Amino acid sequence: MRSWSAILPVVLLAAAGCSSTTATTAEDFVKQHAKAYYFNDAKAVAKMTLCAEDSGEVVLPEQIREELRTFHRDSLVRALKDEMKEESRWVSAWRDTKYVSEQDRGGHIAVQVKVGYANSSIVLVRAGKTLKIAPNPSSFE
Repeated sequence: MRSWSAILPVVLLAAAGCSSTTATTAEDFVKQHAKAYYFNDAKAVAKMTLCAEDSGEVVLPEQIREELRTFHRDSLVRALKDEMKEESRWVSAWRDTKYVSEQDRGGHIAVQVKVGYANSSIVLVRAGKTLKIAPNPSSFE
């Protein structure tokens, strides 16, 4: 029988590699999202993305709700795994994304981020108690 002292470091290292998907602030969301990409955790990234499965939890304009009807988490996971395997430029960019500022706009949060030296923006929405990234931020503007 192995002692816990021999197994504990392995358990702690494994847990450190897991990505949390329970961000309640925009700053935490950006950190967790970047970390999920860093660890190639396609399932965590997909859980943090607003998909058709979340539409019941979120108050959305009808146009956005319609866009989500065909955006399913399982197909997103497959696409993310392929991109992560290829080390695409999007994966590299998401790994390097840093929080800058946010503006609560009622139904969503517009978040300014820095990707390398470039400024960009993302849109987050509340799904229950956590935040999720909108797949098409221009729909909100």
